[in-house]
Amino acid sequence: MSDSAVVAFLFTDLVGSTEMLDLLGDDVAEQVRRTHFRLLRDAATGAGGEEVKNLGDGLMVAFTSALAAVSASVECPRDGRGRAVGDARRV
Repeated sequence: MSDSAVVAFLFTDLVGSTEMLDLLGDDVAEQVRRTHFRLLRDAATGAGGEEVKNLGDGLMVAFTSALAAVSASVECPRDGRGRAVGDARRV
């Protein structure tokens, strides 16, 4: 009998975060970053994930199944207008 278990990891990244900072400035970029992380965390915990590590502009989240990780990734991250939060050129 094996004591092994399946663990799936989801890694996220706020693409273009440096460019977003240059484009939007410190204050607005920080608001976007905070919203981004709130949406990521909501999606991850809603799918049963556990945050392992904050990676600066992304997260590492562990799940007990690959399906749960995929479910969380589908929900990550969209703003109230249905756009990707990281799309700074459209903010």
